Amino acid sequence: ICQKWKTNYKFIDTIEGYKLFTSKNVPSSQFGKIITIYPNNIQEFINLLNYFYEYFGKLKGMIVPTDHIFRGSTIINYRYGGINPIVKINEENDIKSYIFDGNGNLTEDVRKPYFELLSGMVNPIKEKYTVQSPALTFKGEENGTVVKIKKIIRQIASGNIYLGEVNKKEVIVKQAKFGALAEENSPYGTAILLKKNERLFLIKSKIKNIPEYIDYFTLGDDYFLIESKIDGINLRKYSALSDLVKPGNSNKQKENISKLNLIFYKLKQLQDRIHEQGFIIGDVSPDNFVISHDKVYLVDCETVHPIGDKRKYLKLDTKIFANNIKPDCCDYQKDDYKLGMTMFW
Repeated sequence: ICQKWKTNYKFIDTIEGYKLFTSKNVPSSQFGKIITIYPNNIQEFINLLNYFYEYFGKLKGMIVPTDHIFRGSTIINYRYGGINPIVKINEENDIKSYIFDGNGNLTEDVRKPYFELLSGMVNPIKEKYTVQSPALTFKGEENGTVVKIKKIIRQIASGNIYLGEVNKKEVIVKQAKFGALAEENSPYGTAILLKKNERLFLIKSKIKNIPEYIDYFTLGDDYFLIESKIDGINLRKYSALSDLVKPGNSNKQKENISKLNLIFYKLKQLQDRIHEQGFIIGDVSPDNFVISHDKVYLVDCETVHPIGDKRKYLKLDTKIFANNIKPDCCDYQKDDYKLGMTMFW
């Protein structure tokens, strides 16, 4: 289509690239940008949007955080940004890109994790948009739990982690974006499958040193898991605060060695309890364990799986997932990837 219209474009041309741009390792401003199109002028921009909507509007795709979705079609996103930006280097040797706003002023092209127009810019599509309030309230779909989102704790391309509130008590809300963490056999992404896997483990497990499952809800095609908040610090931060990283052999270091011995012993205890129940911790990372009042908790359980059948929960969820959010348009083979498009004006 772009070649016919003589419109510049770029696209991810490998499975490895597709996985990267749907992973948690890519910046949020780049997530889901599988095809990017650069129309020559505003009229061509509008014509292409309408053309693509006619053919692809019913397909499900990944919402690009920086962009606006066109007429409710998640596969077609657009934004105003730099095609040939003015690049400057400041005194700290940081490279920054600049573009002109609607008033003709040179301004930095900052890509925020939500759609925002520069000063003086007018959306030629005449669509209304709002910046989401930081205090949003949602109702759980299983237990009817009312949760209020207070702030983002950790911004991740595949799905943020939020601090929430339920009955005046702080909770954790984990998001899984539709299409995130894509694999060859999971073109809709595995992020939602993993969060559903975590939900089932929290419900079924009898282990005390893990979060308590509260509820879940969906927003669009994204999935949100609500679980109890465990106050403490993760192992990575605990290690950084330790005197062991400092030179010398003070009494303080000896005390820390004794504490670390205790922490490692409790880590081993937690691992043994999980193994005794027939499970394996799929992702052992210092960020996934929290120390609270000398107790060790596993706070990320999405990759915990049964011994000898590591995809047991995921197989169950795959069936549910496929039935619930199958695309409306079925002209493509089931193994084909549903791509997201971003357009600029």
